[in-house]
Amino acid sequence: MVCRARQARCRVWILPALLALLPLLVTGCAEPWAAGRPRGDVVLRSPSCHCRFPYPAAWHFQPSNGDPSRPLLGITSYDASSADHAPIPTTFANIGVDWQSDPLGQLYLAATTRRFAPWPGHRLTIAGWPATSYAHWTAPPAQGGVYVQHVYVFVPWYQRDYDLWFQAANPPGHDIAHLHSVFDHLLRSLTIVPPNAVP
Repeated sequence: MVCRARQARCRVWILPALLALLPLLVTGCAEPWAAGRPRGDVVLRSPSCHCRFPYPAAWHFQPSNGDPSRPLLGITSYDASSADHAPIPTTFANIGVDWQSDPLGQLYLAATTRRFAPWPGHRLTIAGWPATSYAHWTAPPAQGGVYVQHVYVFVPWYQRDYDLWFQAANPPGHDIAHLHSVFDHLLRSLTIVPPNAVP
């Protein structure tokens, strides 16, 4: 009778303990499958660019690391670090930030005249400075075209031209609005800091 009483008391204590641990066990087992992409924004701060801007935490930052074929600061909607081994997804977006020296602003003037591109330019303001935007499809979307946009900004503080660019595709519907909203947010939020300021 004593042993049975002890066993009953053990069962009474074991059952609540197991019930208390059950959510932890289920969560721990489910986590690899339940783990989603990060949410919200992160802020990229670049002393070499003298700039900062937000981008989605679920996107991927890809610096050029000295590769001239890549943008100085690059952001992709997919993991481009494995691009040599995996195909680029059919729905994708790339954002690049490049800059070059332009002491007199002549390159900016050349890049923002009608002779530079057959597409009409659109005037806007980026980080408080005048800018010009050009956008076009490389081919009809139904034929695999990619949407491309370049925004050129001249910043006298640094005697430098900035090229903020965007590429995207989203077959078969070709609606890139959700991808382009990331670029729009970057253009509105980009800060180019004054000399001697910390991004």
